[in-house]
Amino acid sequence: MTGIFFYGLAGLDNILLGQKVPHAKIEREPSEKWRARRQIALDFAKRALPHAEALKLTWEKPEWLQQLVGHPSSWVTKITPYL
Repeated sequence: MTGIFFYGLAGLDNILLGQKVPHAKIEREPSEKWRARRQIALDFAKRALPHAEALKLTWEKPEWLQQLVGHPSSWVTKITPYL
C-alpha cells in the first residue's frame, strides 16, 4: 500500500473534514488532553522563524537546505518517489 502523498493520513482527514465530506462520528478524546496537546503545538510554533527570516537564512546558509533535502528521514526524501 502506498503512503498518502505529503500530508499523511491525518492531513488527508483534515482536508476532507474541511471540505465537509460526510463521515462517521468518532469518539473524541477528553477536552483537557486535547487542550494540553494544543498548547504544546502552540508553544512549539512560537519558536518558529518568520517566513522572510527563514528564507533569508536559506540563502545565507545553503548547507542547511542541503541537509533538509539530503537527510534520509526528511519529509523531502519521503515525497521524492511521488514526484
